Amino acid sequence: MERRDFIRILGVSSSIIAGTGLACTSTNKPNLKNWAWLGGGKDNTDEELMAFFQKMKDNRIHGILPGGSNEYYKRIAPMAKQVGLDLHCWR
Repeated sequence: MERRDFIRILGVSSSIIAGTGLACTSTNKPNLKNWAWLGGGKDNTDEELMAFFQKMKDNRIHGILPGGSNEYYKRIAPMAKQVGLDLHCWR
């Protein structure tokens, strides 16, 4: 097989594969969640935290990983739930 024939066959084959949807592409969106680490925030008012959480949710953040005390977690858990953010706390 000559080089010219090989390139022609390769081009035709590539067109057929791309046209039939056999190419290595997927139309399924991955089920990934975006998380954000948070520190502090204890000095913010509830209104400021709610606005911040809403902004995070609007910008495709699915969950937060805050650092803080048990009191801080108890304070922000209802706010995160109201906005629709997942919350993961640890000690």
